[in-house]
Amino acid sequence: MGYRTPFILMPDEECIDYETNVTAGELSANDAYDLYLIAKGKKPRNFTLVCFMNLQFSFRDSGTLIWTDEEKKNYVNKWEKTIKNAWGNRILKHLKDGRKIVLVFKFKIDTGNTWLSNHWDLSVSKTLKPFETSYVEVFYGNTVLDNKDFIPKPGMTQRGAVHEFGHMLGIKDEYKESKWIKDRKSVMHHGEVIMSRHLIYFKIWLEKKLSNHRIQ
Repeated sequence: MGYRTPFILMPDEECIDYETNVTAGELSANDAYDLYLIAKGKKPRNFTLVCFMNLQFSFRDSGTLIWTDEEKKNYVNKWEKTIKNAWGNRILKHLKDGRKIVLVFKFKIDTGNTWLSNHWDLSVSKTLKPFETSYVEVFYGNTVLDNKDFIPKPGMTQRGAVHEFGHMLGIKDEYKESKWIKDRKSVMHHGEVIMSRHLIYFKIWLEKKLSNHRIQ
C-alpha cells in the first residue's frame, strides 16, 4: 500500500516515497514544493518523480487595465502549459537496464481568495509596457508576474514566466556573479535552455530514495 498523493494516480500507479514542503535549491526557497516518487506497473516497474506545487493566483488591475474572468482563466492555463513544456519531462536518471526516470510537474491552482496553505502565491499585474521586472521572494513564497511574461524580453529568447519558475525551484540567477556568467543560453541567464545543473537537487533527492528502496 503506497502513500497518498494530492493528485490522482492511475490504477497501476503507487507512491513509494515522498517529502512535503521541501526547502529547495541554493536559494533555500521555503516550502517550495512536494516530491513524490511514483512507481507504475508490474516488475520491472517504471518510475516518475513528481514535483507538486499548491499555487494561489491573484490578479491585480492597474487603472483602466482590468482583468476579465476569461483573461484570468487563459493566463493560468497558459502559465501551466508553458511551465510544463519548458521544465517538465526531463530525464533525471537511467537505471541499469535502460529504464528512464523523468521529472513531471503537477499543480493545484486556486484563483479565488481562500489564501490557504500554498507553496507559492503568484500575483499577476497588467501592463502596457514592453518590459516590467518580474521577481520571486523565496522567503515569503511570493512570485510577481505580469501579462507580458509569456513574450520574450526585448533582445532575448527568454520568457519571464519560465525564468522566474527557476527561482521557485530555488535556483539562483546566473547573469550576476557566478561561474556560469558567460552561459547566456541558460534559462537562469538570458536564454531558455534547461541545463543538467538546474535539476541537480531533484537528482540528489531521487538518488537517495532509489538507494533506500534498492532500485538500480
